[in-house]
Amino acid sequence: MFTRARWRLVASYSAILAIILVGLSFTVFTLFERNLYGDVDGTLSFLGSGYSRFLTAHANQYSTSCSIPASPPIINDADNTDYAVVDCTSAIVNWNSIYQDGVYPNGLQRALSGHTDLRTIFRGGHYWRALSVPVHAPNGVGGRPWGAVQFFRPVDDQVHALHRLEQVLIFGGVAGMLLAALAGLFLAGRTLAPIRMAFERQRRFIADASHELRTPLTLIRSSAEMVCSSRSKLEAEDAELLGDIMVEVDRMSRLVTDLLTLARVDGAQISLNHDPVDLADVAKAITEDIQPLVNQKRLTARTVLKGRSIVIGDELRLRQLLLILLDNAIKYTQPGGDIETAVESENGHVSVSVQDTGVGIPSEALPHVFDRFFRADDARTHESGGAGLGLSIAAWIVKAHSGRIHISSRPGGGTNVRVDLPAALVRSG
Repeated sequence: MFTRARWRLVASYSAILAIILVGLSFTVFTLFERNLYGDVDGTLSFLGSGYSRFLTAHANQYSTSCSIPASPPIINDADNTDYAVVDCTSAIVNWNSIYQDGVYPNGLQRALSGHTDLRTIFRGGHYWRALSVPVHAPNGVGGRPWGAVQFFRPVDDQVHALHRLEQVLIFGGVAGMLLAALAGLFLAGRTLAPIRMAFERQRRFIADASHELRTPLTLIRSSAEMVCSSRSKLEAEDAELLGDIMVEVDRMSRLVTDLLTLARVDGAQISLNHDPVDLADVAKAITEDIQPLVNQKRLTARTVLKGRSIVIGDELRLRQLLLILLDNAIKYTQPGGDIETAVESENGHVSVSVQDTGVGIPSEALPHVFDRFFRADDARTHESGGAGLGLSIAAWIVKAHSGRIHISSRPGGGTNVRVDLPAALVRSG
């Protein structure tokens, strides 16, 4: 239980730290990228706006649609910037010799559709920062751009620096996560240590108290039985009181036994046998054992057996499981009701279901029926002698056998408890 809680805490710590590291890394990378490309992008933006200003200043010379200057006059041959100029038909008007591949098609299409495009590209064995700018008609005449101009500046150093930063961030993030997981494991252990100690003290107290209570309860019952043997000498009122004492002693004895069982379960002190068990035989035998109780309450109990029902498990615990389910069915089924125990095998599982026609359980109580000491109706449960521990023990037995338990019920409509256990593998031949 505490091991699972510890790993959950570690997972929570690691998830929170991972979110922080990813956000921090993204922020650092974005700021570093923006700083590296700042000068380059500023130069490209200056060239793009300068070319637009040049067209505006010489509007009369380029007043014909698709007629644009072949060479941007603001670029010098000594400048470390390449360019390519196209007209509205996507025909290349001019480009310089440094950028041999001419235009960048993706950016060109966006520019000819009227949008400015800025991105990093890889062509000709180098990284380039590419700005694609639409060329609109002078004085705003016309709708579609007359053409486009693309400016390119090499950014190999910047890209390599970003790649190195990316590797550092990834390596640092992974190392940080591993260290955080180890630290979280340590801190979770420190955090849970007091809780574990308190839980262990509580478990020992329950186990010790349950063990110590067994002897006085046995003595009380023995004494009551001795007095009861001379019932004829007792007054009627005293005899009735003596019977009540024996009933309460039996109830307390069952409670002590259940508490001791759960304390041993919590301390992992119960070992299970792993033998082939025929659940059909177990169900049939228990139904016969409880027949006196069934007859006393004027109920009808039957067993329906279908197919092979062999499982690997502890026969005593499986008997206890079925006895708990049938005991609950008897307690909460009114006289004249029916109880059916069905055992069948299907799809690699053996299922056992106990269906009764009893008072049922409210829907809001169903999620809690396997909680310790939970009682849907305290008065009714006390009257029946229950303490709210039976289904908790049943759930543990099912889990210890790698099975599933499900309960469905409605007030006045009876209750169905279904247990599914893995079927034993049968070797052929």
